[in-house]
This record gives sequence, C-alpha cells and structure tokens, in this order.
Amino acid sequence: MRPRAGAVVIVSPTLVGPGTVDVLDLALESVRDQVDSCILIPTSKDVLDRDLHHAAVRAGVGKRYSVSRFEWCDDFSAARNFALDVAAGAGATWAVTLDTDERLHFDDVDLRQRLTEPAAAVLLVMQADGSYAKER
Repeated sequence: MRPRAGAVVIVSPTLVGPGTVDVLDLALESVRDQVDSCILIPTSKDVLDRDLHHAAVRAGVGKRYSVSRFEWCDDFSAARNFALDVAAGAGATWAVTLDTDERLHFDDVDLRQRLTEPAAAVLLVMQADGSYAKER
C-alpha cells in the first residue's frame, strides 16, 4: 500500500524474531487510528509474511500495511535509517517509529494535528511514568 502524500506512517524497524510477532498486533493497535498506514520491517528471515498479515488483521489495520525486509547487521541505527527511507519512498511526510514491544497512548491528542504544529523535525514522546522522552 502506498500512503497518500503527506501521510503519517508508522514504521516498525526492530521486528527481530518470530517471538516479536506475538506482540506486534498490540503495537499496531495502539496507533491504528492515528496513522494512515503501517510499514512492517522484519529484520529476521524467520518472520513469515503470513504471520505479519495475521498480526495486522488482529490489530485492525487490515490492508493498511506493507512489508519491507531489512537484513539484520547488528546495527539498530541502520535498521531505523532504512525504515525512514522506506517511509519517505512511500510518500510519507512523517514517520513514527515504534518497536514491537512499545505502545503509544494518545489520550486526547490528535497525532496528525500535532505534527502540523511544530517546526521541529522530531517529536519527543514521554515515557508513561514521566522518567524520559524518546524520539519517535
């Protein structure tokens, strides 16, 4: 699926093994109403497309996802940069990274609206307990 120009895309660059597919649906579900599409980036050859499809269906993103594989090279920054390149190539203006074991809680925040407000190139998301913020 190619998102429309200016779309917000969720990118999951650290899907490192078959066990992570079991929680992928929860990560996708946490953002499904805030993004236009989801790009799943498995970094393990053991992750099967059919398992990714089932996770996407369970999360309610249906056909609003695509898969781009990245061969793991022991470098999280390379996986993240690959993910951002894939999102840009898909026409996304914004890419929000989300690891499979993370969840975003929006409360009453509209992500699309929030991303139109700042002049910054990065959105910091606060840890639920307020202990730190992380680039997303």
